[in-house]
Amino acid sequence: MTFDAPVVLLLAPLLGGAVWFAAAWARRVRVRRAAAWAAETARAARAAGRWSPTALSVAAFLGAVALAGPRWGEEKIVAETRGLNLVFAVDISRSMLAEDATPNRLGRAVREARRLTQDLEGDRLGLIAFAGSSYILSPLSVDASAIALYLDALDPDVASAGGTALGPALQQGRELLGAGTAFADRVLVVITDGEAHDSLPDVLAQAQRLAREGVHVILVAEGGRSPVRIPRRDGRGALQGWQQDDAGREIQTSRRDDILGAVADAAQGTIVSAELPDQAGAVRDLVAAFKRSRSSESRTEQGRPRAWIALLAAGGGGRRRAPRPSPPSPTTRAAKPKRRGTAASSPRRGPRTWWSSRSGARTTLRGSTWARRHSPRRTSRAPGRVWGTPPARSIPTCASARCTTSACSSCGRRRPIRQTATRTSPTRSVRTARRCS
Repeated sequence: MTFDAPVVLLLAPLLGGAVWFAAAWARRVRVRRAAAWAAETARAARAAGRWSPTALSVAAFLGAVALAGPRWGEEKIVAETRGLNLVFAVDISRSMLAEDATPNRLGRAVREARRLTQDLEGDRLGLIAFAGSSYILSPLSVDASAIALYLDALDPDVASAGGTALGPALQQGRELLGAGTAFADRVLVVITDGEAHDSLPDVLAQAQRLAREGVHVILVAEGGRSPVRIPRRDGRGALQGWQQDDAGREIQTSRRDDILGAVADAAQGTIVSAELPDQAGAVRDLVAAFKRSRSSESRTEQGRPRAWIALLAAGGGGRRRAPRPSPPSPTTRAAKPKRRGTAASSPRRGPRTWWSSRSGARTTLRGSTWARRHSPRRTSRAPGRVWGTPPARSIPTCASARCTTSACSSCGRRRPIRQTATRTSPTRSVRTARRCS
């Protein structure tokens, strides 16, 4: 098993622990607030979300593992294509550095070849670079991105031998195309300025052999007819001088239309002029009429991405919901004791009755602010005036510490023994304390 970002994998335990502590702290705060409200809500808060910190921490850990990019296993990929066999042969000799094209001959050749690889997606493409000798950079493949990478790396310094050998490039292109399927047309695209330092009869012999084997040859000309000097530049692009021969004379180069025409006639091919602004489009139009065949190519991919497994597990753990507390049963609600001074049939809204436990006077208040705030369930336990139904009178003893009458049943004294709260008005409470003497 491998990971794309091992550093993220090392941070996964720290992230999981931080999420667990944050979730546990939030749960403690929630339980504490619920306990301040009521005992029933506190029990419900403790029962709900008991495993939430652990589930969230595991989800965060798995999410970090998914970001690390785990890979394992292998997969056999079969790509079915319907295309033709096409090989690029690009001239990388020093003469291709002449700047009679933008930015130079080699730069334009690479640009047009890249555009052509994008237009021929699905075809089997190959690449050959040649100067004094020929080099196979890529065999026939449907991977156009690999061809583009090789094209970007083309440079005259890649060639070990100087000069331009066009004959070996044609021979190697024929051999490379012969390895492909015979059910599709074979095309050899040669991008060069036409300067061939080998003998012309050898070049024409290779071109005639290509024509006999049914290979379509397309010659893409680069450069101008006028002779130009070949610059020498450093790595930063600064001009250092001009190319010279062994005698110290500056070398001039031009496009050789005579050689290109002779090769095209021998191979029964086509020449794409250097004056065309869209050479890739012209080549694409030429190969559009060629026959294409259906073929399949299989390859084995090592280290398949498996991040989706960790994400799926993290999503399943993060969606776990805590059980909700069940509502109280009707038996529990019926067994709940009622507070003193209330009636089961008394409505929550409506007129409020003011009772006096001493005089028995009754006053009905409608819509007052004090009556709206103090419902029948919030009554004072003190003797005197209370809301709701008048309570039953009882004569407790002095040991009860709450005498609600003017005489004690034990000592018989005709005055309050202990009075903790006496309400004198609807908006004011006066608390007094009297002891038995």
